[in-house]
Amino acid sequence: MTWRVPQATAYGGILLNAEGQVLLREPLNHFDGYTWTFAKGRPEPDEEPMQTALREVLEETGYEAKVLDVLPGLFAGSTTTNAYFIMVPAGEQGSPANETASTRWVSFDAAENLIQLTTNKTGRKRDLAILAAARSWHERCGAAYFDGPPSDDPFVDALLLATQPNYLGNPEVVHNLMVDWFVVVLDCLQSKATAQQRHAKLLELTRIMSEDHTGYVRMPGWHTSEQLGKVLVTACNLDAEYCADENLAFIVSEALAGISIKIGNLANLFQNKKIDEAELQSRLEEMLSFTVAAFLGTHTLLFPDKNLSSFLPQEESSPSFSELLRKLNAVSSRKPPLNLDELGIPPGTVLTFKAAPHLQAVVARKNRVEFMGELLSLSKAAVKAFQQLGSERKAARGPDYWCHKGMTLTKYRQEVEGSHPFKK
Repeated sequence: MTWRVPQATAYGGILLNAEGQVLLREPLNHFDGYTWTFAKGRPEPDEEPMQTALREVLEETGYEAKVLDVLPGLFAGSTTTNAYFIMVPAGEQGSPANETASTRWVSFDAAENLIQLTTNKTGRKRDLAILAAARSWHERCGAAYFDGPPSDDPFVDALLLATQPNYLGNPEVVHNLMVDWFVVVLDCLQSKATAQQRHAKLLELTRIMSEDHTGYVRMPGWHTSEQLGKVLVTACNLDAEYCADENLAFIVSEALAGISIKIGNLANLFQNKKIDEAELQSRLEEMLSFTVAAFLGTHTLLFPDKNLSSFLPQEESSPSFSELLRKLNAVSSRKPPLNLDELGIPPGTVLTFKAAPHLQAVVARKNRVEFMGELLSLSKAAVKAFQQLGSERKAARGPDYWCHKGMTLTKYRQEVEGSHPFKK
């Protein structure tokens, strides 16, 4: 299994056992002021983080170990940033290397007291933070792993996942998350919450669905752009071309925004007295149940042939001429996705990145660009460029960041289309 671990300068392991104890090591001569601490070290050339952690644990504690999870967080010491794996012993203890004086299995409370003996203030603060994170992990997930022996059986592993708190394959967990979204959207419509609070909730839910180490357990193989992302595009009436090649975070955020718009549509119908309170409540409940089912992938069974728009009432009377004109103007003013060919930007053209002109992409066919050896959409290439600059952005509107002839593609499009009187 490939683990997503924060990038650090050193990696280590936190060993736990079925008795609820954690393993501490005593450095020889209390090196650098550490009395009791955890095993960790810097990677050797071409070594992956997990390999480093397992090697350091074996060398400094004498235990062959098995990785259960990644400990959430990145922990700064005096000279390194450190990331850790949660582990269990995979056999009897051997002899630690000579840089370890002794090891000790202790309770979390006892471990806190022992770490307090460390005189290195930065190291003591770091190790107490690591211990707190390990304790939190054990309280949330420990029972799933320690009620029985570790297993390499995928079916057993799936069952273990399903028993963990905040498992995103549990309908109740997903229902509670979506209730939070519906509530903050409705509160925002009634001025009980701010747009900033709604946006913060959108970012929180997007991270939960698209990232690990958020306090929620995602379903392996499901929480991907190819699976959940594809479902959300259809279920939430998203533009498939616009979402093509985008990552899951982008699609989830678009889906949540689409749900917010539909909730607003229902609220407007109620305010305009086109539906009563009972119908509003009924449609919101149906829309909520559909949303939960979509995020679980069960909507085609529970709501066959339906999408998000299905939960808005169909207009029974013909719209007025002014209403038709308003809708026509709205449609005509909506720009289609940017097309490089239509803008006269042929394959082979070099685009520069607005935030760092030394980053360049080459226009390819089918509205794609080649960036860092991959064929990507403009938006996905922009996200990758931001990541090269150290940003953790999960989504970006590509035309706003890739430049041609000294201006962003968005600006260039305005210039080109502005010279054609019949283009909006």
